[in-house]
Amino acid sequence: MPEKTLIHASFSTINTFRPLTHFGSRAAAIAVMKNRIRDGRVPVGGQQVHLHHVKVTLNNPVRSQRDYGSPRPMVYVQYLADQLHPDHGPAYLGFITPHRDALTRIGGGDASTRSPKLEQMLDYVADLFRQHGYDGIIYTNEVEDKGSESWVIIDNSQAQTLRVEQSPVAGF
Repeated sequence: MPEKTLIHASFSTINTFRPLTHFGSRAAAIAVMKNRIRDGRVPVGGQQVHLHHVKVTLNNPVRSQRDYGSPRPMVYVQYLADQLHPDHGPAYLGFITPHRDALTRIGGGDASTRSPKLEQMLDYVADLFRQHGYDGIIYTNEVEDKGSESWVIIDNSQAQTLRVEQSPVAGF
């Protein structure tokens, strides 16, 4: 049972992590927050950066050397398709296509992270992982803290907050 203490960064305290939340190194979490601050993606009231130190447990994760660089619901389907059909042949596309269509349908034509139906799309993907016997993703980060591992949970019971550090956004 792989278990590791990792970091998740946010602009608020998180009591329960949603399905498909990412966890990684401290350097990766800080880089994510600096990018959000630089890009003006600080929510109203988000005056603090929270670094959640979390014990993450994955029993049977999909493992990937690839970092798709985006938390869109379809990206998670690609991780699963890579695991199930590593040759990327016709079976890969046969797996991807109906799930892409389902996510687009659930999202009302918008399968992005900005969709108002994001939670329903994430639940769909989490159920898909469960149906195939996987409980998460471990991938090699190629964007923030290149070469470090990032872990993604399927169920909130896989993440236990150990402590939370807070820092003002202004000093980040």
